[in-house]
Amino acid sequence: MILTRMEGNLDESISNGQSFQEALDAAKQMGIVEEDDSLDVDGYDAAVKLRALLVVLTSSVESSQSCNGNTIYIPTMDEIPRDSIRYVNREDICHAYANGRKKYRLVASAKLTQNDQAE
Repeated sequence: MILTRMEGNLDESISNGQSFQEALDAAKQMGIVEEDDSLDVDGYDAAVKLRALLVVLTSSVESSQSCNGNTIYIPTMDEIPRDSIRYVNREDICHAYANGRKKYRLVASAKLTQNDQAE
């Protein structure tokens, strides 16, 4: 499930020769990047959406939820690791294309561990 369009737009703009900042400014003008771009670029928006999905899927806003006798732990925002695409440049994107990858993406993922914890 794709929850944001921002990375695809930046990827295309940078691969076409724009600087990261130019591509980011254009994405802001199109309304696909938050005014505070750190929310999108530094992974916070993806982490918020991931946690929201975990809350919806477990029907709980609590950090721990009982399900069939098991306790499912939902990580807090501070516990969700985040990464940034702020320093991705044209060379990074060209290298990715050369190695068979097509896009840079901020990926938010979670899995249920053997201890019934989302990580």
